[in-house]
Amino acid sequence: MGENVELVVFHDASLFNTVGVEIDEQEADDILLNGTERKLVYSQKGAVIGLIRRGDIEVAGRDVPMNVLDWKSTTNKKVVESSPSAETHSAIMAHGLGRFLQALITEAKFGQDFLTIVDEDEWQDVIPMNMITDSLTVNLYVIMLRGMANMLVTRVG
Repeated sequence: MGENVELVVFHDASLFNTVGVEIDEQEADDILLNGTERKLVYSQKGAVIGLIRRGDIEVAGRDVPMNVLDWKSTTNKKVVESSPSAETHSAIMAHGLGRFLQALITEAKFGQDFLTIVDEDEWQDVIPMNMITDSLTVNLYVIMLRGMANMLVTRVG
């Protein structure tokens, strides 16, 4: 991929789809076939982090090569009541994984001293990280927050 790269962080969640522990196929069939589905109180969250060429995030209509760097799928240990809540937990986990890889790549490229120089708002210039979701609720929330931030900047500025 070369030096001009950026991270893409895909995240997703599924509400009420696990009992919170590993079970075998027979136990799963027993739960699903005897009406005790309400035992499925935990949600699942997952993330895949990849590396693409810088600027390829803007490409539409064709495949973009990506190197998968990390992935994680786990039961959400906290019982959540809604899909937006499950999706938010997934986004938080994925963001943490992405930030770790952002720092790791930066350290590999520029050395460990560079990490102490970079301010929080400069990370996107060094190694851009793009969060990607299929959740309409999360997307609407981000749009709303951006709008609120723009209003604050307008009022302050």
